[in-house]
Amino acid sequence: MKRYTQSLNGTWEILFDPENKGAIENWAINETMKYNRTIIIPSTWNLLEPEFDGTAFYRTRFTITPEFRGKKIRIRFHAVNYYAEVWINGKKAGIHEGGYTPFEFDISRYVTYDQDNILVVRVIDPPNVTDKEIEGIRFMEIPSGKEGWYVNFSGIWQDVELIATEKTYIEDITVFPDIKKGMVSVCMRVQSEDDFHGAVEFKISLKDGQTELARQMRPVIFDRGTNSITLEIPFGDYKLWSVEEPVLYLLSARLLVKNTTVDDVATPFGMRSFEMKNNSFYLNGEKIVLRGLLHQQQYPKNLAYPETKEEARRIVRLLKEGGWNLLRIHIRPTTPVFLDACDEEGMLIFEEPAIGWIVESDRLRDRALTEVREMVRRDRNHPSVVIWGILNESGVRGAPDILGRTKMYWNQGELGVQKLKPELARAIRAEDPSRFITDDSGAVTCNYYLPGSYEPVSYYDNHLYMSYPLSHAGFEVFRNLGRKEDFFKSFQFESFPLNHRITGGNPGKLFIQSEFGCGGIPVWPEVLSHYDDNSGVTYRDEAVYRRIDSLLRE
Repeated sequence: MKRYTQSLNGTWEILFDPENKGAIENWAINETMKYNRTIIIPSTWNLLEPEFDGTAFYRTRFTITPEFRGKKIRIRFHAVNYYAEVWINGKKAGIHEGGYTPFEFDISRYVTYDQDNILVVRVIDPPNVTDKEIEGIRFMEIPSGKEGWYVNFSGIWQDVELIATEKTYIEDITVFPDIKKGMVSVCMRVQSEDDFHGAVEFKISLKDGQTELARQMRPVIFDRGTNSITLEIPFGDYKLWSVEEPVLYLLSARLLVKNTTVDDVATPFGMRSFEMKNNSFYLNGEKIVLRGLLHQQQYPKNLAYPETKEEARRIVRLLKEGGWNLLRIHIRPTTPVFLDACDEEGMLIFEEPAIGWIVESDRLRDRALTEVREMVRRDRNHPSVVIWGILNESGVRGAPDILGRTKMYWNQGELGVQKLKPELARAIRAEDPSRFITDDSGAVTCNYYLPGSYEPVSYYDNHLYMSYPLSHAGFEVFRNLGRKEDFFKSFQFESFPLNHRITGGNPGKLFIQSEFGCGGIPVWPEVLSHYDDNSGVTYRDEAVYRRIDSLLRE
């Protein structure tokens, strides 16, 4: 049979658990438990309770038609922030840590076909303070993006769906274009509960899926468990994906037995290359000047994501109209909807996992590796993504959060996540041989990895902010960043207090100013005047802006 997907988005029940007693009292398996509110999925629970961090239970019901009896039934969550436990009909299906990437569970043995199935999800998002934890989960020890500085958001904030397949199914496909050879390399991972004798078929078509451009088929024998196959498909008659003309194609993959489809998936992709030589970047073999912006991924109404794909595309179009060609997706992966918009509109992406400001714990290594691997696996087919980042400012001594409270991160020297940089780079390279990697934005002396390489190369990466109004001297510093040979002798990097400063330097070494800016004065009342009811505005939001305003006026 062909793959069947059923959306579970819509109105769910929600029950907040501020005292965290639901686990002890078995709320998840109590079918008569009263849920006192409803919520639209996907969304953040902060739309209902703006100031709440902690634990909540979600509940919904779904049916599965008898035609899928005996098939593989999986439930897929595209993102839940932060810790999720899932029950189906009172049976625990699985747990997942990580707030920004997808996960799924096999629920075949838990579902029924003759009555409603009850789905319950318990979500933990710990308080954004340093002295509290929930069941051993502390905010500063988990991949939490930049929510400690801005607005924390929680809950089932991306799509939920059921997937029905045969017991042999395609788990993942990855497309690596090679414009020099005029081909694509396709890697397929297959899961099977039985030995499988059949064939795989790959087809390349225009984005609409109708006009076929290339096809390849091969007989396969898969064992029980995880199987992988890689094929190279000649594809000479193509147009390049570029910022000016973002041409997309569609790769369709099928598993077949005697010409009958067992499973099928498809993914868009683009034919493009991105490399660096002589300290310059090249897109499709042509030198490109990267004009980038930092994207903090804060949205005015629902906090965490664009509400529609059209909204995402509008944002990208406005940025392109302003002359920008790259976005640095800062300290947490963006949404698939936003990346789709960047693919279609022609915007380059530098993407980072949510481990930039994480502190030492006995779970640090596992959490960091999970974050980078899940980010790369989800997003490596997007032609817009050209750079993987790993850390952000990991050498800083520490700073209070934007409200002036407890320090949000500390200098860890060679401790903490800094010591994991080589291993994290290797993990990314193993998942994706094709992209540029940088290991620590804003740490001044950092390493990059060229596509295909496991060897680090040292370079300079700086962050620099100045107060408003900008002085003539400050303007000269901005104007000459990385240009003059005496630049490194004349200026010490002090955008944050750093472990080390560059008082000399090698002007021939690659230099990237990956953050710079000048503080302005917020106009909070004017911003709010554009919203009819100020919906979603919280006391913390206003406190943030009032503190910024007071600091700038001091």
